[in-house]
Amino acid sequence: MPKKMTVTITPTVQSALYVTSATSHTFGTPYSASAEGGTGTGRLVFSMLPGGTGAAQINAGTGRVTVTRAGTLILQVTREADSNYQQISTEPFTLTVKKAEQAALSISSGSRVTYGNSYTARASGGSGTGSVTFQIAAGGTGIASIDSRSGELTVSKAGTILIAATKAEDDNYLEQSSEFFTVTVDKAEQSDLEVTSAKDIDFDEPYTVTAAGGSGTGAVTFAVVSGGTGIAGIDSATGVLTVTKAGTIKLKALKAEDENYLETLSPVFTLTVHKADQADLFFTSSNEMVFEEAYTATATGGSGTGSLSYAVVSGGSGAAAINDDTGTLTVTRAGTILIKVTRAGDGNWLQKVSEPFEITVHKAQQSPITFTSGSTAVYGATYNAIAAGGSGTGDIVYAVEAGGTGDATINA
Repeated sequence: MPKKMTVTITPTVQSALYVTSATSHTFGTPYSASAEGGTGTGRLVFSMLPGGTGAAQINAGTGRVTVTRAGTLILQVTREADSNYQQISTEPFTLTVKKAEQAALSISSGSRVTYGNSYTARASGGSGTGSVTFQIAAGGTGIASIDSRSGELTVSKAGTILIAATKAEDDNYLEQSSEFFTVTVDKAEQSDLEVTSAKDIDFDEPYTVTAAGGSGTGAVTFAVVSGGTGIAGIDSATGVLTVTKAGTIKLKALKAEDENYLETLSPVFTLTVHKADQADLFFTSSNEMVFEEAYTATATGGSGTGSLSYAVVSGGSGAAAINDDTGTLTVTRAGTILIKVTRAGDGNWLQKVSEPFEITVHKAQQSPITFTSGSTAVYGATYNAIAAGGSGTGDIVYAVEAGGTGDATINA
């Protein structure tokens, strides 16, 4: 009989096994490892080796790679042994996972704000965990600064402000910036403006309009508006008022716009200009005269356009009448005459009356007295002396004076 011999057949080495999938990959896109080669029916098994800079998980059966951090990944594929072939593995395979582009990033806060109001930029979009920062770009008509982290905007000049957001890169995504976004900063309404100067003055008082309030750096100017009963002009820059007719003057203040604030007007302000006291009034005519002389009172002083009028006042020892328009005095009895002058009020000045003015009227010399009776007489006959002339109402008294050669008496 033939002799039996036992032959032991050991599994042989498989042919070379190679990874055939791509060597680079972008984070966020699907990736499955693949391999070719080897021999037999052994199952392909995929594994992740240590030593890469990235992080991922791999499905051992399908080779599907799930990346959690971009970088390098070390992969290996093994074809398991079967009844005829030994197990074989590929050389370690380096897969480079590149950072991905982020999704679009945009500014999502409002496009308009009024100067003086708070504004904080907000952004939406992007990808990953990178922090968002904000920047201002040149090209706007306004001026502002921005807190790069919080997005809080500090405006120093109204206009257009160009801002952009940047989301920083992280382990998996590249840096992403938004398009420039225009924020329009509108000029603000000013705070209330009001006239603060006095509400009442006399006609002859100096007056300067003042105002308080408003906002910004715009110049304050002043104007007279219609509707008052008085008349005045005003220096628009200084507020100095020149009144030409007493009454009510309507005023307003205007604060001009500037880079950040709109123009504003005060409410209409009513100034009451009262008639003023006139300057002192004086007589310039003489304080003495002789009875029967012509006399016209004259005066100077006072204020305004009011007419002068004259009057005799009580208290003098003489008697007289006066023409109130011309000041012509008609004396009917010598002595002291008290007169006054009045300047009438006008649109701006109150009536003014002078202090009483005393005129001393001296008695006048009478006209000559002459005898009209004859210059000869017969002794024993009756002779009546007759005289004419003199002035006034005084009695005529007769007397015999010494110096003649005859002797007689006369009934006074």
